[in-house]
Amino acid sequence: MMAIPGGEIISISIIIIIIIIIFFFFIFITIIIMIVIIIIIIIITITITITITTTIIIIIIIIIIITITITITITIIIIIIIIIIAVVAIAIAFVIVVKKVVEVKGFVSSTPEFTDHPQVVNGCSDLLVEIFGPEVGAHSRFAVGCSSLPLGVAVEVGATVELEE
Repeated sequence: MMAIPGGEIISISIIIIIIIIIFFFFIFITIIIMIVIIIIIIIITITITITITTTIIIIIIIIIIITITITITITIIIIIIIIIIAVVAIAIAFVIVVKKVVEVKGFVSSTPEFTDHPQVVNGCSDLLVEIFGPEVGAHSRFAVGCSSLPLGVAVEVGATVELEE
């Protein structure tokens, strides 16, 4: 196994810290968007008598919330897989010799009505195929929806990767 010079460890640590900061930034933006939309819905229902038009507006806002949340969750899951790749890079002294991405496991925290779990985990799968190519990056995967995940996280992703010896 190759020795890793201290400077490279610091560089990788800084990259991982930046990725984690970006991850929390997206979570913060999602929370802000949700709060703003909830405030708008409350203002609409308080100031205007509920009519068919108001109901349609509320439905449109809810559709926008779902679309924004899926997009941000896909971005977060891409960041998570980048962190997984960084961990693999550190483990094999910065020489990524991936023989095959075997499997990706994705758990998405959601409501019972949400059914786009595969779309969320596809962000991760697409990135792996883009990085490693279809020959190495193509893999089996599953996406599961659940009512909650540990520590209140939105998604949990795991990957099984076969390395060259």
